[in-house]
Amino acid sequence: MQVYRNRHYMNSKNIPPDHDDDEDALWQSAFDRLPDESVDDFCDQLSTKSEQCSEHLGVYYPAYYAGLCEPISGHSDIQYADPSLSIQALKKIFKHPFNPDQTLDLHHLRGHEAYPSCQLFLMESFRQGHRQCRLVCGKGHHSAGQSLLKGICVFILERTPFVLAYQSSHRQRGSTGSIDVYLKKYSTP
Repeated sequence: MQVYRNRHYMNSKNIPPDHDDDEDALWQSAFDRLPDESVDDFCDQLSTKSEQCSEHLGVYYPAYYAGLCEPISGHSDIQYADPSLSIQALKKIFKHPFNPDQTLDLHHLRGHEAYPSCQLFLMESFRQGHRQCRLVCGKGHHSAGQSLLKGICVFILERTPFVLAYQSSHRQRGSTGSIDVYLKKYSTP
């Protein structure tokens, strides 16, 4: 399983020897060590790659702007299934434990950063033949219980033609703060 964290991949070599266990301090430390590339440049690069991948797969998303996606209650369960899937198939797909091939953690991102990241992650997962993936969007604890990142994820999932089903994760795997996604099989065009 691959886990993606935007901004910087953390492993034992990246953690300073005098660190404390405060996750925010670790992220800030990792962020401080990044090259002097602005966040806007990072988002532009993601958007460009996302557009290239979109053209290849025939998927088009509207450009992001503030207010495009409505925040969703962080504690509400979400669920969608393509009508072609039977109830038995859905139970089998999302049977606990759901073992995603890839996971994207969108914590610590703003809306304009998460929007292209989520698109690109889904398109790359699909192109690589991964059928099960997870989007970690959070419950919106720092936004009065309203999760903009969850709203962005649902907005993108609703507009992605190769998504067969998605639902809130099992309570032991993130509950309503993450989304388990099931994708169609990729066939070369």
